Amino acid sequence: MWKNGVATNLSDENREHGNANSVFVNNNNVYVAGSIVFENTLNPQVILWTNGIATNISNNENHELARSLFVDEDDIYIAGYGFENEIQVVKFWKNGNVTDGLNHAHANSIKIYNNDVYVVGYENSEGFNNRVAKLWLNGETINLSDGTYDAWAESIHIYENDVYIVGSGNNSNEEDLVKVWKNGLTISSTADSIYASPLSIFVK
Repeated sequence: MWKNGVATNLSDENREHGNANSVFVNNNNVYVAGSIVFENTLNPQVILWTNGIATNISNNENHELARSLFVDEDDIYIAGYGFENEIQVVKFWKNGNVTDGLNHAHANSIKIYNNDVYVVGYENSEGFNNRVAKLWLNGETINLSDGTYDAWAESIHIYENDVYIVGSGNNSNEEDLVKVWKNGLTISSTADSIYASPLSIFVK
């Protein structure tokens, strides 16, 4: 983790392979979510660092990764994915307690707004050959794409009750195009033949 350009190691670089994917600061506390592969295990484990102190919130058996972190008052939310019986599923943790999501799905970003939980990512839905960009609102699924072409959502931001999501989608030539959704509807897309893949969105 870097603060003002100064790096701090969160894991033991001589014994552990790790990565940090999301950071959140709340009430002067610094929270970081990521994963570590410990020397005595083969599967990545979800780790929450609080002011540099690591807590393993995985079950030490399954392959699990954290992708996004959000802190709302005293509640800590983490979204990511894991594998159950060799099937990739969405994982959602609240204060360390896990909820398994849908099959063949991947979560990339999480936000809490007015006590509602928003998670975006994608799912290989039954009946579709391509990934379908998804918004999960309190666990209920909203499709952002129709499955005609590959599409996935990367990041979400909520501003003045409007929900903005950014991601990517393929065209018929399998080129990656930027996609922006507002309240579930596509409002922007890059032109064909332009390869682009956004990772984050912010509206002000």
